[in-house]
Amino acid sequence: RTTVRRLRPVWSFAMRDSRRWLATPIVANGLMYVPEGSGRVTAFDAVSGDVVWIHERKFPSDISISEGYARTRGVSIYGDMLYWGTADSYLVALDARTGTLRWEVKTGDYHDGGGHAHPALIAEGKVFLGHAGGDNGSPGRFRAFDAETGTLLWTVNTAPGPGDPGYETWTKRDVPPLGGAPWNTVSYDPELRLVYFSTGQPAPWSTALRGPGDALYTNTVLAVDASSGKIR
Repeated sequence: RTTVRRLRPVWSFAMRDSRRWLATPIVANGLMYVPEGSGRVTAFDAVSGDVVWIHERKFPSDISISEGYARTRGVSIYGDMLYWGTADSYLVALDARTGTLRWEVKTGDYHDGGGHAHPALIAEGKVFLGHAGGDNGSPGRFRAFDAETGTLLWTVNTAPGPGDPGYETWTKRDVPPLGGAPWNTVSYDPELRLVYFSTGQPAPWSTALRGPGDALYTNTVLAVDASSGKIR
């Protein structure tokens, strides 16, 4: 309260996106990273505001069917790599200093309406990542990838299929379990080695269409073992 009156603008930069501005910048090692929903990440010198690099991704022409499109909420940094979940359902690793693509791995099919909107969480050398798409009926999946290589380590099906835990709580068999997108912010407890995340609504929304039952694991907070993905 005693110093806020001394705040003054230092620099500004006009971003390309003009809608769905949801990103939270992150700052590390003197650089500020700002993603845009239209498909690019810009690195600034955090002191001067000078552009250090821009990485631009060319989305497919039908990308608007992805619920992750035009609404990115951030990127994550771990070591010398920047991690970005894209609207066209890829996990992308960029060199944090240069913006050069290190690798990318396909995480799903955006044609089902899904896509990544939130930043990943990195812990224990793993990248934990959910996806948006519950409003479009995309089946919920939460995954862990190796932070160095992008190798898929495990998957939790939050919209379970036959044989998955929770499948019995979906009672109308002519409508497959859909929704339950784990699109929100992820948390990690290093002592318990648990990853926590929440899920959205089922699809169809109405029990008249999907039948009675708890419809696990929708509208839920889940704690999973970080090393195995087992629901605790």
